[in-house]
Amino acid sequence: MSVFSQFLIDKIKIVKKDNSYTSPEIRAQVDKDKINVHCEDIPAGIDIEDGDFIDRVLPNDRLERYLVIDAGYKAAWQVFPERYECRVRKSNQVINAPKAHVTYNVSGHNTRIFNHSVDNSSNTVTVGQPGLFAELRNLVQTEIQNNNEQLLILISQMEDEQRKPGFARAYKEFISCAADHLTLLTPFLPALTSLIS
Repeated sequence: MSVFSQFLIDKIKIVKKDNSYTSPEIRAQVDKDKINVHCEDIPAGIDIEDGDFIDRVLPNDRLERYLVIDAGYKAAWQVFPERYECRVRKSNQVINAPKAHVTYNVSGHNTRIFNHSVDNSSNTVTVGQPGLFAELRNLVQTEIQNNNEQLLILISQMEDEQRKPGFARAYKEFISCAADHLTLLTPFLPALTSLIS
């Protein structure tokens, strides 16, 4: 037994890269990127090779898995025993992961993106529909032949009453009068109903 054996305080298991063999527990010294194992502790006929795994046995019986990048075999020399000085990395560690580029396209009122956070804000929104009534008038003038003058008067009434209690009445009259043309007017209905207070 080497004088350096006192530094081998961790317990590991060698797992061959094809999972064909797992060693019994072996004493080793585990550092962040390096694991030292004395050859005298490795079962006969077993070598550590690049691509093998080393499982570190933690006190709570969990395993920490390392991938062997370079086995780093060292022959015995003077007082130093025959050993492996393995360069390793944790097998679940991401190496040179490209930075993810995410583009969020958002629209609408109070649109937010939460990334592992909580929103405690409150908002008051005044929904404005610029151009809504002008587009509605244009549609009625170009696409609806009969009853279009009455519809144009009701559109003007809705525009005058928006954000007022009288809007609901004007909207109801407009929908009643436009019942035969709802297929054409359907795209406008969500915007109009949002103005009912």
